[in-house]
Amino acid sequence: MAIGVLVLGESGSGKTYSIKNFNQDEVKILSVVKPILPFRGKYEIVKTPTGNDIIREMKNTKKKAIVVDDFQYILGLPMMKRIGEKGWDKFSEIQQPYSDVLDAVGDLPDDTIVYFTSHIMRDEDSGKVQIKTIGKALNKYITIEGLFMIVLGTMVSENKYYFVTQNNGANTLKSPEGMFPSLYIPNDLKYVDDKIRNYYYMDGSKTDAEIAEEDAANKREDVKQPGGRRGRKASDTSAETPKPVEVPKTAAEVRASNKEKMNEYMDKVAEAVDSASGGKEEVPFDEASKAIDAVPAPEQEPIPQRTRKTRVIIPADNTLTADTYFYIPATDNYVKKHSGDTAPEGGQIIDEQTFGEGIKRIAQEGQQAIATESVSQTENATPSRRRRRR
Repeated sequence: MAIGVLVLGESGSGKTYSIKNFNQDEVKILSVVKPILPFRGKYEIVKTPTGNDIIREMKNTKKKAIVVDDFQYILGLPMMKRIGEKGWDKFSEIQQPYSDVLDAVGDLPDDTIVYFTSHIMRDEDSGKVQIKTIGKALNKYITIEGLFMIVLGTMVSENKYYFVTQNNGANTLKSPEGMFPSLYIPNDLKYVDDKIRNYYYMDGSKTDAEIAEEDAANKREDVKQPGGRRGRKASDTSAETPKPVEVPKTAAEVRASNKEKMNEYMDKVAEAVDSASGGKEEVPFDEASKAIDAVPAPEQEPIPQRTRKTRVIIPADNTLTADTYFYIPATDNYVKKHSGDTAPEGGQIIDEQTFGEGIKRIAQEGQQAIATESVSQTENATPSRRRRRR
């Protein structure tokens, strides 16, 4: 079974250019759209606009490195041609060749590595950057990155091109433990190929000493990220303690706050009317109205509305490596997960103090609801003794 590798990035960020350091007899390039390269060299490149074309060329080559360039167009181009068609059958028909290509990787020789370059998109629900597909019609049933052990991302910083080797919590990048020497490495697919073959003890791979020499030359620990920040070392990111998340007020908290404001307001209104009456039993309407208008109305907070697009913060790996506290906005709940557990879907990482305060709030909220119901029942049973003004 061959190894598949995803290389994700925006157009022009170095996905295809990363092939350049391969020797021409080492790699076969299958291009879904463009049968030319962004650099000079007599490489074996074949235009493969369909899934069947890709599968045929992968099986017919003896080369151990294969690049399927612009793989997302296997989905995108048929979708554009059939955009006017109604019904869901077209999605199944468009997705099938894509799935067939991924399945075909498993039938290739064990010492073959297939690199799929693809564009990226931002998921509407989680906000994560991930491989570009034709949307929820495909993503509903499968996570493409889940089929790969290695998912690299391209990044451009200060006119230099890099691969990002690990997840930052907002993307789907990943690589096996210790495979790469740093979070950022040069935009060089040949170096990546050497590292994979050495890591998995593949026939003909470079020795540990040769790889160590390459690592020393390719390690990048202080890359400036777009936006001005310096990248952390890969070893630092794995041990980083998640920062507490500021948890917004829940709908119940806002309603309780608004109710308290209104109660205070009504008490002040009653006091103003009593003062305007001068001790009289009846108050003229105009005088009562003037007294009421003099009391400023409270500012009510809007009730928060939960939406499916609320972004969440999750661990870089869904399998937790330490005890972690979560707030679940969808259910207004707080949970603690232990090392080895799976992070809850839609969970925001919080600290222990926030967790404790949240549990206390929910308990108090429940007690308040019971007390409010009890008071309401009593008020309904007992006539009000407040004097009514006309």
